[in-house]
Amino acid sequence: QEAALAAHWEDMRADDRFGKAFLEGRADGLPVRFESYRRGRYEWGTRLVIRGLARLSARRESTATALEKRFLGETEIELGAPAFDERCFVSGSAAIAHAVLDAPARRLLASALSGRLAFEEGGSLGVRARLSEGTLTLECREGWGPSYRRVRDLLRGGLTLARHLTLPPDLPLRIARNLAAESQPAVRLNALATLAREYPDNPATQPALVAALQDARAEVRLRAASA
Repeated sequence: QEAALAAHWEDMRADDRFGKAFLEGRADGLPVRFESYRRGRYEWGTRLVIRGLARLSARRESTATALEKRFLGETEIELGAPAFDERCFVSGSAAIAHAVLDAPARRLLASALSGRLAFEEGGSLGVRARLSEGTLTLECREGWGPSYRRVRDLLRGGLTLARHLTLPPDLPLRIARNLAAESQPAVRLNALATLAREYPDNPATQPALVAALQDARAEVRLRAASA
């Protein structure tokens, strides 16, 4: 409750039913919930659930995701950033992914899915993370030392990541802005193709295509010119 009050939660409600405590409310306009969890005999801790984010799903790449892609035909969104694409299996809308997953969001999400919730000012917290259909779940195990600091850091880092994963009000405009700041050529190419394919008549598309004619990479310039 102290951590939630410090983060200015609204509509806060707490309860402890059947030995499982929870605290829920709204932070930054998002539905947020703290609850205790237990896994097996030897693991327990605090779970933070943040809903209402961009409708994407993301998991850490693994043998399971490789089998799903090969034998079940699961479709993955490849953004074009090798360090991210090799670590994270993302599914959902390509337009939403290119609007939401800019470089800072990719860094924070990849770190969380790998087990470390990174803070923008430095440092990290060990977590188990998943993003499913716009719901971010972070689990922090109990350990030695004051739990208040872990709970506070879990909330602080979780809300920072959630802000990066919030759906923008204007998808094509956000994609165009991300294009201007993107350092990865393949990400620029894929984002440009998505913008031209899905939003050809949007006011943000034409200026982005014209600007991309001056891109440092020939394939990006060619894609912009053909569009």
